[in-house]
Amino acid sequence: MKFKEELKLLIKSRYSLIWIETQDEDYVTSNITEVSSGYKLYFWSVTKGLWVGGSSDSFYDSNEPIKALKLIADIIKDSSEALFVLYDIDKYFDKPIIVRYIKDILSNIKNNSVTLIGISPNPLNIKDFDNYVSKITGAFPSEEEIVNIVNSEISNFLKSSDLRIYLDRRQSKRFIEALKGLTEKQIRNIVLRCLVDDFKIDVSDISKVEKVKKEIFDRSGFLEYYEGEVAEDIAGFNNLKKWIYDRKKIIDSDSKINIPSPKGVLLTGIPGCGKSLSAKVIGKILEYPIYRFDPSSVYSKYIGESEENVRKIFETIDRLSPVCLWIDEIEKIFFTDDSSSDAGVSKRIFSMFLVWFGERKNKTFVVATSNNIEKLPPEFIRKGRFDEIFFSDLPDFNERMEIFKIHFRKRGINYSGFDLKKLSELTEGFSGSEIEQAVLSSVYSASLNVGFESVVSEIKKTTPLSVIKNSEFEAMRKWALSRNIPKV
Repeated sequence: MKFKEELKLLIKSRYSLIWIETQDEDYVTSNITEVSSGYKLYFWSVTKGLWVGGSSDSFYDSNEPIKALKLIADIIKDSSEALFVLYDIDKYFDKPIIVRYIKDILSNIKNNSVTLIGISPNPLNIKDFDNYVSKITGAFPSEEEIVNIVNSEISNFLKSSDLRIYLDRRQSKRFIEALKGLTEKQIRNIVLRCLVDDFKIDVSDISKVEKVKKEIFDRSGFLEYYEGEVAEDIAGFNNLKKWIYDRKKIIDSDSKINIPSPKGVLLTGIPGCGKSLSAKVIGKILEYPIYRFDPSSVYSKYIGESEENVRKIFETIDRLSPVCLWIDEIEKIFFTDDSSSDAGVSKRIFSMFLVWFGERKNKTFVVATSNNIEKLPPEFIRKGRFDEIFFSDLPDFNERMEIFKIHFRKRGINYSGFDLKKLSELTEGFSGSEIEQAVLSSVYSASLNVGFESVVSEIKKTTPLSVIKNSEFEAMRKWALSRNIPKV
């Protein structure tokens, strides 16, 4: 629901208190003014005091919150339909008399068309008003409003400069979607930044927007932005690629079939066999920005702060959406047992993740990887939690040849004279990362003059993990086979 429509509905529903958590006071105030027809509109801030909407004059001596609340209490005795907008009133909730006065006002107006509207960048964290309040988080421009804002900035720019636009219809939609979750001011700044940078708008500007959004939303550093990898840079994984491409068609289609957006995949299997790389490939195929989330970084020694960090992160992800959210080695983060000594914090965070993962309505696509899926709780891997679970095994003969080609190309190594079949034979049992390391080591050992023999030499120095942990890897394969988990 658009912010303006939601706000109007809550006012008409006679909520005594509407709490709007937002960074964009101007946008929210403008929308309140637009929906206030038929209501007497009042505003209060500690700097200006209490004033009537449309007037520049404030009530005498109304700057202090307690004096303003006393005035409001008097006004509502003679008002049947009124809206009172209070800016940053939560800064004074540490004073019991302020909280008590507001509760008295809310109790007196619960049966009429008078509403208090709190506007603050902070959530409403006290329980005193729970019986009266409805909360709105964000209050951002809708897609239609974003289009109007972008067109406005382009029109203004064209008055003084030339501009070229190289976006087709699908790319234009991605550009607008990338701007979702930003305030009107932020949208205008970012669009103008793109215009001034090179006097054009093209597909590269979508990445610019995504990076700026990350900078804005993740000041705490819980999310790390990654560039995507093309599908050709990962050998094999044909089942997973087809699965993703099939869902990409649905996401891009204009079909009226009511089908939810894909939720995500869980990738398990042998370490070093492309699970992490596939997260970057998936993001590239879906044309979603990729953010790596490490939930272990949210834990704090202070009571309640870990859970608050997680709540903020989920809100950030919702604002960044659509995104590809990559959670690496998830079993190390969400594995908990009854012997856990963290006073239940891990279990609460795990529960918060399950609720968010199951209930979210945005286009966030989660790619979780695990090297030991048996450590994960059964409710995490049950059917329907993820759209699909895939198993990544050691690369076969042809995949190993392709992996060598990929890493030779990336390093600018001319491999036309190399016996790729021989290299593949020598690396039976190697993971993709072990093959990559052999190529990298040969670059250093040969002082950049890489030849076939230098690569072979590095291969022979390597004992693959599949030899050292053969029994563990076999157990993984049997586990996946017994549960009909498809290979990537």
